[in-house]
Amino acid sequence: MLCTSVPQAERFEETCRDRLTKKQWSAIRPRFGEVGRGVCFDDVSVALVNHRELFGHQRVRAAHQGFGVARPLRSLAELGDGDLVVHNDFGIARYLGMEMLQHTLVVDIGAGTVDLCRVHGAMPAEEDLRTLYKAGDHIDEKLLELVRERYENAQITVQMVRRYKEEHGFVSEIEQSVNVEFPIAGKPVSCDITEEIQKACESIVPEIMEMIGDLIATADPEFQGELRSNVIVAGGGSHITGLAAVIERELDGFGGGRVIVAEDSVYAGSNGALKLAVELPEEYWQQLE
Repeated sequence: MLCTSVPQAERFEETCRDRLTKKQWSAIRPRFGEVGRGVCFDDVSVALVNHRELFGHQRVRAAHQGFGVARPLRSLAELGDGDLVVHNDFGIARYLGMEMLQHTLVVDIGAGTVDLCRVHGAMPAEEDLRTLYKAGDHIDEKLLELVRERYENAQITVQMVRRYKEEHGFVSEIEQSVNVEFPIAGKPVSCDITEEIQKACESIVPEIMEMIGDLIATADPEFQGELRSNVIVAGGGSHITGLAAVIERELDGFGGGRVIVAEDSVYAGSNGALKLAVELPEEYWQQLE
């Protein structure tokens, strides 16, 4: 093994000892020198020279012509699955396609609104969208009202009930009661708010179902079954225990369906916006301006 320095030989030895048997390693002897200038090992009667030292000239390799500057893609739609691409930041890669939502109904439950969208593989039109102005904030206000009705002189704020909702919110039957502590007339008291929190969380369900039914009924009849089977609940409100199951049960009145909760409800919207931005053709950006 020809090495140019002792440290290089030591690194080579460390690398090989874990991969070779003792017998294999004993057959290897590190030697020092540079192939470009030729070396001579007197102890084993071996000399190594290169063609420049023998013939006095150097063969010049033809310069690589390379590839011309490629045309930037206007849209990922120009790519097919498996195409090789060069990304400005990430280098060479293979395009594996984008996961598209087809005939899907998205229910995004935020703080101020519940936004529903009928997705069918293209930019949604106005008729594909619905907005309900009763969402997380409405649940907070309803819960605050119900708790104050039950517990007179309760010293409780909307920020407190919002925390209770985020920690304990549910719309289905649960085995354990929800007990929280808040001051009543200045004294901390443990109070049962199970019924109140359930009623508050359920208060937005009827209107959500009304809008879901409207989006299904006004869709292409050929794809209404697919819409019912592809309902995605996202947003902070999707964390309410049992909400997806209740919506799925209510879909029985429309012929049955399937409801799932977005894997990452906090960032699902921003991740989707990023995918959409990457996919958008240039003319769509011109419209935004």
